[in-house]
Amino acid sequence: MEWILTNKEWIFSGIGVLIITLIINFFIKRKSKHKQTIISGKGNTQVIDNTAAATKQTIIGGKGNIQNTGNLTVHNNIGDPKLTITLRTLGAASKPISYKFQVGGTGEKEFSWNYEIKIKNESKEYAYNCKLIFPNGSKFNSISKSGKLGTIDAGKSFTVNGKFIINKTLSGYQMKKYREQKYPEEIRDFLIRLSYENHRGDTFQKDLLINQQGEEILS
Repeated sequence: MEWILTNKEWIFSGIGVLIITLIINFFIKRKSKHKQTIISGKGNTQVIDNTAAATKQTIIGGKGNIQNTGNLTVHNNIGDPKLTITLRTLGAASKPISYKFQVGGTGEKEFSWNYEIKIKNESKEYAYNCKLIFPNGSKFNSISKSGKLGTIDAGKSFTVNGKFIINKTLSGYQMKKYREQKYPEEIRDFLIRLSYENHRGDTFQKDLLINQQGEEILS
């Protein structure tokens, strides 16, 4: 108290008030730390910023609707393990069923195509409850593994083999052209869906469509 009375002129001068104000602001800022509440689940992610003067940060949300309060940047669909799905032809084969010695060599053959579906996890997250789904029905006559594929580790891949078989009666020239196709017309308009989840239980899906023109469309 005696020190304050002795130095009152200095304390209440402009310089003294400025120094005291800076000290008070310093302690207020230290006390008011950045506080956030992140409510994340399947479908919705809510980020609540409880700081009066928050610094700008990036919050990673899942799939679904995100509600954001405060000076934050929210990126949706981050947290997706980012699986990729590709389909390739391993080769076509044919064998005669019946053959008629006519002009043009018309006959019936069994044609078969072997396909490989490759699923790769290109992220650093695990993908859980991975499933292959055929919404319009499978066009494979046989498949090495369908339904649940289980968990795919970060950076790992999984392969499923499918076989398509059909009998056709064609001439020799037609047989050759038919066998050269990557996707015969009978297997077109074929939808393959990959469904999977991240560690929070958010569900993601990737579609691979073989359209009527025999093109691969990813979505």
